Amino acid sequence: MRREKIRQSTSLVRSVPLFSLLVPLGFAVIMWWVSSSPAMMLFALMGPVAMVASMADGWRQNRAAQRAATEDAEKARSEIERQRSAESESEAERARRRHPSLADLLHHGFSRPIAGGGLPNTASPGRCRIGLDPERRPVLIPMDARLCIVGDPEDSRRVARGITLTRTWMGAGVDIGAVLNVTARAAIPPDVSLVLTLGEHGWAELTDVQAPLEAVAVLIDEMSEAQVARARQILESTRRVRFRPPTLGELRDTLTREPEDPARSGIAGILGWRDPELDSLAGLRPVCLEIGGEVPHVLVAGATGSGKTETLVALLATMAAAYSPEDFRFAIIDFKGGGGFTRVAPLAHNAGITTDLDGDDVLRALAGIRTEMELREGTLRGAGCTDVSALPASLHLARLLIVIDEFRALCDAVPDARRIVADVAARGRALGMHLAVATQRAAGAFGDDLLVNAQTRLCLTPVADDDARYLLGQSAPPSNNVEERTRLLLVRRASGHVESVHPVRVDAVTLDEARRWNARSPDDEWRLWWPALPRTLSQKQLNAFFAANGETERGCIIGLRQDTRTTRWSVFTFVPERDGSLWVVGAPRSGKTTLLRIIAHRATHAQVVIVPPEPAFAWDALVALAHACDVRAEQETVVVIADGIDAILRSTPEDALDDLVSALERIAREGPRRGLFLVLSSSGDEPLLSTVIRHMGLRIDLGNRYPGRGTVGRDEIQVTQLPEFAGTGTGRLSPREQHALASLPEVLRGRRAVVFTQTPELWESNRHVGDYRSSSDARAPAYVDLDILTPDQALSLTDEMRRRLRTEPVVWHGVARIAARYIGRDARRIPPPHPDSVVVLEDDDTYVRASLSVSPSV
Repeated sequence: MRREKIRQSTSLVRSVPLFSLLVPLGFAVIMWWVSSSPAMMLFALMGPVAMVASMADGWRQNRAAQRAATEDAEKARSEIERQRSAESESEAERARRRHPSLADLLHHGFSRPIAGGGLPNTASPGRCRIGLDPERRPVLIPMDARLCIVGDPEDSRRVARGITLTRTWMGAGVDIGAVLNVTARAAIPPDVSLVLTLGEHGWAELTDVQAPLEAVAVLIDEMSEAQVARARQILESTRRVRFRPPTLGELRDTLTREPEDPARSGIAGILGWRDPELDSLAGLRPVCLEIGGEVPHVLVAGATGSGKTETLVALLATMAAAYSPEDFRFAIIDFKGGGGFTRVAPLAHNAGITTDLDGDDVLRALAGIRTEMELREGTLRGAGCTDVSALPASLHLARLLIVIDEFRALCDAVPDARRIVADVAARGRALGMHLAVATQRAAGAFGDDLLVNAQTRLCLTPVADDDARYLLGQSAPPSNNVEERTRLLLVRRASGHVESVHPVRVDAVTLDEARRWNARSPDDEWRLWWPALPRTLSQKQLNAFFAANGETERGCIIGLRQDTRTTRWSVFTFVPERDGSLWVVGAPRSGKTTLLRIIAHRATHAQVVIVPPEPAFAWDALVALAHACDVRAEQETVVVIADGIDAILRSTPEDALDDLVSALERIAREGPRRGLFLVLSSSGDEPLLSTVIRHMGLRIDLGNRYPGRGTVGRDEIQVTQLPEFAGTGTGRLSPREQHALASLPEVLRGRRAVVFTQTPELWESNRHVGDYRSSSDARAPAYVDLDILTPDQALSLTDEMRRRLRTEPVVWHGVARIAARYIGRDARRIPPPHPDSVVVLEDDDTYVRASLSVSPSV
């Protein structure tokens, strides 16, 4: 310490600059020499002394601040360590409460083994405790692990006995796993998975054979001889009990001996049994649940394998056995695959079953539920009633129980399901629509709207403590029955009272009684929602739908339509006067050509014009129809069908494309007022058709999932197939009659003409074309005299040639449309070219296509 002070003093002196001391000293000497007064020298020396004193005081204060900061840091570190230690101890205490030892269970009065291999409120039902680690946390091992204890024979046998009793207790009286004991590690069997090496003072070392370097120190749980004897006594009594759960048939026989409540207005089913004496069935008391009235809806929760589905099946089976389909129906939405409800699926009470494997069928189920609520509301409003129980007999509505299994998974897959279910919970009681909603983890799954309207809740053990408090309002009460092997059903009534019920299994007697209604109502095929449209729709199936639903043919029948809102089927027809023009969009082999064939075949009330697939001829037809919109009076309906309009547009030359699009737009815009309607098909949204699409009244989108399956708005449709058009891939739709082009001499009929061409050499040796003589006019010349004109020559025309171009036909061959101004023609009247053909322009701006009759070898 002395050396440290000397070192600090030395460092203080060294920290003072030498210059700071020499200057005042020099100044003092000078003052003394000048004034010859020692007092003046002493006065000058006071400056260095004050400086040294001030620096010493600053050093002292700095040391004090450092000591205070060090003390504060030490206090904060100590507080953090204390908090961490307290949190660790609190967490360890919670873990010990979740996983108590067998000695603790016996000490606190647990007088039965734990069913299902788990402790009360435990999160690890497949593991058991063998002791505590150095931090006093429970050490858990798998129930089925093969454990070997190494140590002194007496100690290893005692430890093995305790672990074996713990495993058997947690296995509800069934011996689970194997516990071996040896004296040396060399004697450990090869099939052992865990090794427990005993040490001193009750400590041992637990090693996993697969990870031998990760050893855990364990303070082994000790059991007194009295506790061992008590545990063995309870386990032996459990093994001696042979209890057979009663069937639903036995419970129903007990129920029928009780007088029926005349005021009962709902539908009652059996949940299970309440037994005052375990060794006799005479004291069985069925526990019933009446849906309707005070119990409009039910919530069910339980872990996987706890028996939720079996309980719901028992409820449905007993209700179906007691009530006819006119009084009770059920529908099921199962997000576990639907295998658990196969026993009740054939019943006449079944209004529909859908699963997570059925794709869009779940959406149809939710839509059907919404539609049924609207229909029932309309029925009540028309009858002037507020509840289905008050309806007259002529308007009687069956009570409908909607069962939803794995509600949380349904909401994750279909977010809108939560809103629809909450709506049923809020309005369904008066409408006779009730809910039984089940999920594995209840906490936070149902929502406040559903909890408020469903005060009756069912919890199947084992159930997590937070789930039990969420639904029951209290923790799951322990059962003292030694004979309970699997689970209990905790029923919370609307009053808040909770009772323990033994769930039962569905027997063949009850199912047979429920099936007896099938023979009494064989024609009743009512369903809450309609199934998906068929993948293929034949004319025979469509006729059967007509007969079953009393539909009458109207318009052009295309197929069946499924309303997304109601899930109902209806005949889908195309009526041009009502729907306007039609646009069909679909990928290759989606069935759009088949749909256009159906329209062409069934539009018997209208004249059908099929646009040729060749771009040039399609241009001719559509431009002519667009011009007809000016002069055509509204008379017979004309349906213009253009298959693959996008392909036609892509093949049309750039200089003629605008005219073709303008013609389409004009027909779509003005044609319906003149009785002219377009029916177009394309492979997708063609940008060039953007101005045409806005005038189309109806759009059909065909997918590639099934041929002919598509949508109209939000509704699905399935296109029927005529026998002559069955199958896909039949090619583009073409006109029924196609005539060959006339030859050039046949078109000109002996008149002189001017050939406007880019290839004059092709026509040089063919100035006199043809050997044509009309059969009706023998005086017609044998050939046609042609004059050749190129675009370059047209830039400097003679007066004679200008006159001829105005009065004589012009044979247009291979020249761009823009060159029409050279000869005084309207470029918009020049059609796009067609291979091996020419266009003959008349003096009135009309044109005729003719086959190219010159020799191709020239």
